[in-house]
Amino acid sequence: MSQAITGLEALKLRLRVTWMSGDFDEIAQIIEPGAVEFIEFLALGPSMCALDAACGSGNLSLSAARAGATPVPQAFPPQVPERAPKPSPPHRQR
Repeated sequence: MSQAITGLEALKLRLRVTWMSGDFDEIAQIIEPGAVEFIEFLALGPSMCALDAACGSGNLSLSAARAGATPVPQAFPPQVPERAPKPSPPHRQR
């Protein structure tokens, strides 16, 4: 059993290193059209919130905000938060 845990921990470490070595700004430019298309498909608008998990450079959050929704970006991995869009104030239902 300990070998399975060791293997799982090794996998987690490799995945973490892969994520942390990414150039999110370059990737963001490549996937931006897809982010815009995805937000349009969701038909987000005012009075709606959009969770952007693992937001990277924030393409989905920015597209959601342009559509009038309140983006809630959550950064991963740990070194990305300083580059991620700042969260909006808490959304209040009316």
